[in-house]
Amino acid sequence: MSKLFTPTFRISIGLAALTVSLALCGYVFGLMPDESKAELDARTRIAEALAVQLSTAAFRNDIVGLQETISSAEGRNSAVLSIALRRANGEVLITSGDHALHWVEPHESRSTPTHLQVPLLNGDVPWGKVEIAFRPLSSSEEIAGVPKTLGGFIAFFGGLGFAGYYFVLRRALRELDPSSVIPARVQAAFDTLAEGVLILDERERILLANDSFAEAINETPKSLIGSTIGDLKWRQWSRNNETADYPWRVALRDQKSVTAVPVALRVACGEIRSFMVNATRIEDGKGNVSGTIATFDDVTVLERKNEDLNQAVRKLEATEKEISRQNLHLLYLASRDPLSGCMNRRAFFAELEARLEPGNREHQSPSCLMVDLDHFKSINDRFGHTAGDEVIAGVAGILKSSCGERNLVARYGGEEFCVALFGLTEDEAIQLAERIRQDVESRSEEWLATGERVTASIGVAMPPDDPFTSLDLVNRADQALYAAKEAGRNRVVCWDEAALESKTTPTKQSPLRGSTDVAYKAALDASHMSETNGTQDTTQILEPPQPRSTSDNDPLTRLPTRVIFMDRVSQSMARAKRNRQVVAVLHVSVDSFGRVAEVFGDAAGHRLITTVGQRLSAVLRRSDTVSLVGGGDRVPMITQLAREKFAIEVSDIDEIDTVVWIVKRIFESISRPITMDNEEVYLHCSIGISVYPNDAGDAESLVRNAIVAERHARESGGDNTHAFFSEEMNERSRRHLMVEAGIRHALEHDEFTLHYQPIVDLRTGRLTATEALLRCENQILRGTPVGMLIATAEQTGSMHRIGEWALRTAVSQLKEWIDNGHDVPKMSVNISAIQLRESETIERLMQIVTEMDLAPQKIELEITETTILHDIDAASLTLKRFQKLGVQIALDDFGTGQSSLAYLRHFRPDTLKIDRSFIHEIDTRHADETLVSAVTAMSHRLGLRVVAEGVETPIQLNCVRALGCDEVQGFLIAEPMSATVMSEWLTQFADKDILFESSDGLRRQVA
Repeated sequence: MSKLFTPTFRISIGLAALTVSLALCGYVFGLMPDESKAELDARTRIAEALAVQLSTAAFRNDIVGLQETISSAEGRNSAVLSIALRRANGEVLITSGDHALHWVEPHESRSTPTHLQVPLLNGDVPWGKVEIAFRPLSSSEEIAGVPKTLGGFIAFFGGLGFAGYYFVLRRALRELDPSSVIPARVQAAFDTLAEGVLILDERERILLANDSFAEAINETPKSLIGSTIGDLKWRQWSRNNETADYPWRVALRDQKSVTAVPVALRVACGEIRSFMVNATRIEDGKGNVSGTIATFDDVTVLERKNEDLNQAVRKLEATEKEISRQNLHLLYLASRDPLSGCMNRRAFFAELEARLEPGNREHQSPSCLMVDLDHFKSINDRFGHTAGDEVIAGVAGILKSSCGERNLVARYGGEEFCVALFGLTEDEAIQLAERIRQDVESRSEEWLATGERVTASIGVAMPPDDPFTSLDLVNRADQALYAAKEAGRNRVVCWDEAALESKTTPTKQSPLRGSTDVAYKAALDASHMSETNGTQDTTQILEPPQPRSTSDNDPLTRLPTRVIFMDRVSQSMARAKRNRQVVAVLHVSVDSFGRVAEVFGDAAGHRLITTVGQRLSAVLRRSDTVSLVGGGDRVPMITQLAREKFAIEVSDIDEIDTVVWIVKRIFESISRPITMDNEEVYLHCSIGISVYPNDAGDAESLVRNAIVAERHARESGGDNTHAFFSEEMNERSRRHLMVEAGIRHALEHDEFTLHYQPIVDLRTGRLTATEALLRCENQILRGTPVGMLIATAEQTGSMHRIGEWALRTAVSQLKEWIDNGHDVPKMSVNISAIQLRESETIERLMQIVTEMDLAPQKIELEITETTILHDIDAASLTLKRFQKLGVQIALDDFGTGQSSLAYLRHFRPDTLKIDRSFIHEIDTRHADETLVSAVTAMSHRLGLRVVAEGVETPIQLNCVRALGCDEVQGFLIAEPMSATVMSEWLTQFADKDILFESSDGLRRQVA
């Protein structure tokens, strides 16, 4: 029966019925010929002709002629039953046929189609009439209420039309049927191939699909033929992260063959199949392009093995990296002094010799410092070895910070250090040595509680002109150091080769202090005769030089001066205006400075300011400028108090909230205690913040507003307070810090939870997924918007822990529901873009996915498109790695950011979720309706499913369904609920057809 009622047969029946209907309409409206009227006209003409003949014979009283005429007329016309000639007085003169039987006098003497009468006149006087009885009209015969003649016409037209239509359609459909284009023997040949094969026409319709391709995507060849290849959910893994067109399109458009292009296809079950595609166009005998042929080599298994191999390689690399790190650590321990962290003597000479090799010496100008702490044994004897160790560590810190990473610093002996300097002139080496000597002396009180001074003697040596070894250079510095000790200690002495060559002994003068307020003297100051070898060693004892001070740096803290700082702020503001960024100035006031200066003296106050400047510099990025603000009329305080105030410029930032985290780091750094006279001093500070372009348009005003804000922060009371020039920013800042505290508390006390919200299919109403949503109900975070919580977690580095916990918890919950018999097709989990930036985090997420005993396609990762992706290309590659595992990717809050289409261009998600802001007024705002319609159409063209978020009313539901959205999520279906409540919901609703719980508590059905 199915073979009989083919599509061609059914279409032919329909067309024939249409033709008959048109004929009936024509008949009703009088557009068809009327056979009854034609027949009636014929009878009228017969009656009139017969009346003319009979009237002539009647007037002649020719009875015989009349009889012959009537009989002849009645005999020759089969439609005539009888004829009679009747006089005016009613007498029947002549009849033919059984006239009395057939004749019925018409009503009111009017003729009818079957009984006609024609009057005969003699002049103007009626003589009689001719009466003719006819058979009934043939057109008046009916069959089932339909005129017999019309029925025949319909039967003829319907039957002949059906035959004609069937014949034409068979020929036309044979030409239009894609499957008929490819002969069966060609189809059979392609079915034997292991590779998948598709033959497409110029409109990308599938004309042939072999068994290999159909089996790979869980379809049948017959279901594919006639469809468009673009209807399949393709995912293209482009080369070099460059988005390219599909190979079959390139082959058709560019008229060239395309080989080995990686593409992927998500099949109906959610699995990703990977193919390597070759494509070329098909031409007919005349060179006209008729389509393309594409082959698909299924490399899914190979891709998965490669991913497993790559994951193993990454683990191996991580292991090797850790081993290398451990080796470096061991090497560091083997080459470093454990107390000071400086190089030991063996490592120092090995590195110095390597740098002095002929191949390296050409561009080096090494000099050497030998540093010895004066009377160090007495320090250990009087204060103990713990205090001595603190002094050693402190001096080592001064040496390393002063000399930098490029130079070598070694602990040479118990209290001796050796420093190798490269690229410095003799004057620069001497100045550096003097700064080190001053720093050691100025920090004495920090190391020793009784106010005792720690001093250092330093010997400086430059390399000779002749070839030398590292030991030669160090020996020279050691000889200069010995001379410094002989000359009274706490001084810098430079080894003088010229004095040695002259064999002269300079006059020994009184010891010189190593202070910086004495002019530099390049003179011999002492001599020393070596008793060990009997020769005379001559050294040059030098007055400590004045350190070079320029207008660019403060002499105490070595920070940029106010002039340089203001210039830097002006430049940053100009750059921020071009780049539409933000510049912030922070005015920092150390609240404890006055008390420290009063209790411990000015020297201690100076060291405190130096320490604060170093800590601020360590806190901030290299692109931030820290400047000491002092003097002038900008700060209405005395000069000494002005030294406690700092200005910080923060440039090249996109969000003002970034400043809050810098403020937090400053508080943490400055709050660390400083030891003075064996007492720990705790510092506090106040910070004022002004922001360009919101608060000022020039550098002077920006700094002035920051000072005003700092004063407001200080007057508000409390330790470590800060204030923005804007009250709104003040409130935002306080809120951010409170949220950060809440996040830390929640992580420490396991207070985060997940709630779950169902997502249903708009066509069937069945559950398609459930989304896991982060919640926290501790007292600090109660009422905090989730977006603010996530943003704060990203800023503070907590998002990695929260994200990994959320993914593991959600996947475990999904597995529990499935094990309990609930049909939950998919679990959707939000993932922060910041988690995609660190390889270690990515590997942990991948491990979570692979460890769970679930099909990866049951997991969907949601990426919020408003999140800033600093490296969208790298994030795209990471997301594709997840997709190749089978994990689905959803783009959340689509349309709210500035890079929506850019995201679709760089990576192809599986689902697109339209933000609730477009759904809220979709029934009243035509613009929202148009946008949702356009996004839905675009998504379907790209093979994406569309989810409408935030649906709260039945009207909104009907709108998004009419616009073509695939799935829906919102309070109308169900509010987010705990895992326990969600389990009850699944039992009550998800196992039923097309039912959900609406916001008004009524059970409704999605039609």
